[in-house]
Amino acid sequence: MPDKKKTKIHKRIDGRLLQMDKKFSSLKMKQKDKIARWVYEEYKRYVMKHEKNPNADEKIISAVLQKIEDAQIWIPAGEIVGYYRRKKPHLRKRLEKEKQEKLK
Repeated sequence: MPDKKKTKIHKRIDGRLLQMDKKFSSLKMKQKDKIARWVYEEYKRYVMKHEKNPNADEKIISAVLQKIEDAQIWIPAGEIVGYYRRKKPHLRKRLEKEKQEKLK
C-alpha cells in the first residue's frame, strides 16, 4: 500500500497563494516575535485601562488579529486564539513582575 503524503491546503486570495492549514509554529521567527509583542501590548493595555485581568479576551484577540492583518501576516484566527490562551498565564506573571519592578 503506498504511503499517503500529507498535503497542504492552499487557496489563492487577492492574488496571493495562502496555506489554509498553517500553524503558529510554521511562521518565521520575526513574525512570531511581532505577534508575541502585540499580544502582550494589548493584554497590558487592557489591564491598565480596566485595572483588572481580562475576562473579555475577544477584545484583545480582535485587536491583535487586526494588527496581524495590517502587517499582511496570514495565520488562521484559531491559531492566534490558541496561542493567546496558552500564553495568558505567562502574560499575567510578566505584567505583575513589571509592576513589582516599577515599585522598587
